[in-house]
Amino acid sequence: MIKARADRGVMMWTNEFEFDITTITVIDDDATHEDVIIDLSDEHVDIKQYNEHTGKYDLVTMTPKMMMELLEAFQHPEGMFQMDIIRDM
Repeated sequence: MIKARADRGVMMWTNEFEFDITTITVIDDDATHEDVIIDLSDEHVDIKQYNEHTGKYDLVTMTPKMMMELLEAFQHPEGMFQMDIIRDM
């Protein structure tokens, strides 16, 4: 499992809520990496980070379900997993 080391220092991020999108910006507190920007909507999740070598943003696009799976994966050890989703109607 991946465990974040946050035993000292400060963690910083911003949340911005618009009508159709939420933007989270994770700020590198040590200023050694570019900030990571996550745009969430009902249809997709974009994760981008500016790449100073190319002068452009690196972009990963996924579905909201894939983002949920990514976040869930941090809670599990090595292996393959499957989870049933039950939606309340």
